[in-house]
Amino acid sequence: MKLLAAAAAALGLALAAPAAAEAPAIDATRLGAEIRDAAQAHFGLWDPARRASFAAAWVRYRGAAARMGARDAVDLEAIRLVASLRNAHTWIDDPNFAETRRWRLPFVLRAVDGGWVVTESRSREIPTGALLRAIDGLPPERFFAAHRDLVFASSNAQARTLLETMIRRVDGDARPPRLEFDDGRELMPGASGDAFPPRVAFHWLVPDRIAYIAVPSFEGETFEHDALTALKHFIDADAIVVDVRGNDGGRTPVDFLELLTDRTLPWWKESTNARVPARAPVADQQIPPADGHYRGRVVVLADERCASACEDFVMPLVYGGRARLVGTRTYGSTGQPFVARLDGGITLAVASIHAALPDGKPFEGIGIPPTDPAPLRLADVRAGVDAQLDRALAVAEVVPGMRAR
Repeated sequence: MKLLAAAAAALGLALAAPAAAEAPAIDATRLGAEIRDAAQAHFGLWDPARRASFAAAWVRYRGAAARMGARDAVDLEAIRLVASLRNAHTWIDDPNFAETRRWRLPFVLRAVDGGWVVTESRSREIPTGALLRAIDGLPPERFFAAHRDLVFASSNAQARTLLETMIRRVDGDARPPRLEFDDGRELMPGASGDAFPPRVAFHWLVPDRIAYIAVPSFEGETFEHDALTALKHFIDADAIVVDVRGNDGGRTPVDFLELLTDRTLPWWKESTNARVPARAPVADQQIPPADGHYRGRVVVLADERCASACEDFVMPLVYGGRARLVGTRTYGSTGQPFVARLDGGITLAVASIHAALPDGKPFEGIGIPPTDPAPLRLADVRAGVDAQLDRALAVAEVVPGMRAR
């Protein structure tokens, strides 16, 4: 299931055309009422803490509505109001807000060993392994604490994966952020071209025995199609490592699951307390194996960025006893949002369905724990060593005791 239906803009990742003229104003009072009414009708994950958080945020929003002024200020307060529901599938997106924040970082920032570390750098100035020391003069932890209310996340662990999103919401193009790193280097990012588009990659880890398939996304149809092509190519392999690190979801890859499993797999235990949910909860759904399915061993390699449809992929395999899970705990968000189109081109999504693990244990904001933990370490990042993949290969080499958790 899709983590963010209009996510590119909601996370500020879209690089639009040159900045347009100042966006027309929006009625803050009306927008707030629309958000409140949608939440009261369609949000399906209410608990006492969320009710208290949203009630407090609503009081703040209503008190500030008359003096918010410019559209950008209204957007920020609307983000805070929606984020108070503490759910990654509940979000608001104003494309005009993203238009004023076209800068992007030429690397990935990830929480590693108690700090934020540069990984996958495309920058000549800031190398992979650099440790972030300050954002606009503030230590990263202080910046995070001050602006935690600007990201849509069920937990602080989720929010830590969204630091760039948090920075973007604070710092627009008129005043890009100033980032300082441990080696004394500084960066003030600007608008840049997109990174190379992600693609499914596959090859042998051990010739003719252990295969590797990396699936960086399930967005659209292409990724699942290419993953199926790779799986069919390796259908006789002794073991396959499926790498979904960094995969933030898209469409649930049912066909890929059916070809990968040799047994019937469980599905989420769904429920809702919404007055008007986006759909009825699904009961007793299972995923059967396809004809000609893969019969070898399966190891899934995942991390804290594996979210939504990625977790729809991981959970049945792990809790159905079909795969071992190597890496770190996944993101912890899946569900079906109710989507509303509001005035001014604004889109609001409100999560309607609560998903628990097949045994009823909580999942949202917690994620799927690995059967074989392999945390990312700063020393490995700096050395260019993929210790997580090494661990996955070691697990794949041994016939595992596959059983449901």
